[in-house]
Amino acid sequence: MGPVMITSGDIQRFFKKFEMKTSTECWDWEACVNNRGYGKFSLDSKHIYAHRFSYIIHNGEIPKNLCVMHSCDNPKCVNPWHLSVGTHQDNMNDKCTKNRQARMFGEDNPKSKLTVEQVHDIRTKRMMGIEFAELYNIDKSQISRIQNNLKWKTV
Repeated sequence: MGPVMITSGDIQRFFKKFEMKTSTECWDWEACVNNRGYGKFSLDSKHIYAHRFSYIIHNGEIPKNLCVMHSCDNPKCVNPWHLSVGTHQDNMNDKCTKNRQARMFGEDNPKSKLTVEQVHDIRTKRMMGIEFAELYNIDKSQISRIQNNLKWKTV
C-alpha cells in the first residue's frame, strides 16, 4: 500500500475500535481480525493492518520495505508505544530472541506421517527401505534419512 490518504473521519472511526489504556498496556483491537489475530481496518475500500494504521497516524508513513513490529508480541495491539519499524530480518531475529517460533517436531508436527514407534521400528527392525516405505506409505528416501539419523533426530 502506497502513501495513505487519511481523513479525520478515518481516525475517529479507528479510535472507536479499541480501548485506550496506559502506554505500557496493550490496546487490543476489538474489530475484525485475520486468521493470525492481526486487526484489520478498512480504509478507502481496502484493508490495512490496524497496527500499521496506528503506526502511521502516530509516527508518519512506514518506510518502504520495513514492517511494523510489536514489542509486546500481541498481534491485536495497536498501542503506538508498542510499535516500531524494522526489516523482515529484524522481526525474525526478535521472534527467535523471544522464543516465539513454532517448534513442532516428530508427532507434534501436524504434517508428520509417522509416529515415534514407527521411527523406532525403521531404525531397529531388519527390513529393506522399500518395504518400510510401502508399509508406512512414505518415500523410500525418507526411510534412508531416518535410518541415517538425518530426520527424526530427537528419537
